[in-house]
Amino acid sequence: MTALVNQWGQPLRKELLTREVAGPSISGVRSPIAGYPSDGLTPTRLAEILREADMGEPLRYFELAEIIEERDPHYAAVLQTRKRSVAQIDVTVEAASDKPEDVARAELVREWLGRDELADETFDMLDAIGKQISFTEIIWDVSEGQFWPERLEWRDPRWFTFDRKDLKTPLLRGGVEGSGQHTGQPEPLPAFKFITTQIRAKS
Repeated sequence: MTALVNQWGQPLRKELLTREVAGPSISGVRSPIAGYPSDGLTPTRLAEILREADMGEPLRYFELAEIIEERDPHYAAVLQTRKRSVAQIDVTVEAASDKPEDVARAELVREWLGRDELADETFDMLDAIGKQISFTEIIWDVSEGQFWPERLEWRDPRWFTFDRKDLKTPLLRGGVEGSGQHTGQPEPLPAFKFITTQIRAKS
């Protein structure tokens, strides 16, 4: 039987869908306390931060982007305007055909999209506008024996890095909790557990 995999080739592991795997930890590498790379910032240090990000180590870039958003009211207002204009767009769903199963599937998706939380969750995903990428963990509800996305939880981009081989495959810093191979090293994101939003500044 062929395993179900995500776009990066990671197989579906149901046991990882039943728990949060990317939450903060005070004692680990996913600390909610950020650094301040803007303190004493010089052109040389800024060039180093940008070079690190280009080479797949975006930690200080994400910290700097967050500080700029917090300290520059005009920049923050421009980002807020763009995020809100997208987050408030009405989403429509059409059934693929008139077949009862297609109509039922479309109604299931409409029901989920009708949640009050969706606009806020979309707003959080659009954190990618200022940072080029954002990560959202899908918290699945399995209480009734089926998998249903209960909520979408924004995760701090500082907790992620990229595979040095291709500079594209996202990795979770500190490893995936409950994966059975937890090494403390960055690990690939579990399949069907994250939404990765990318905003491209160029092609």
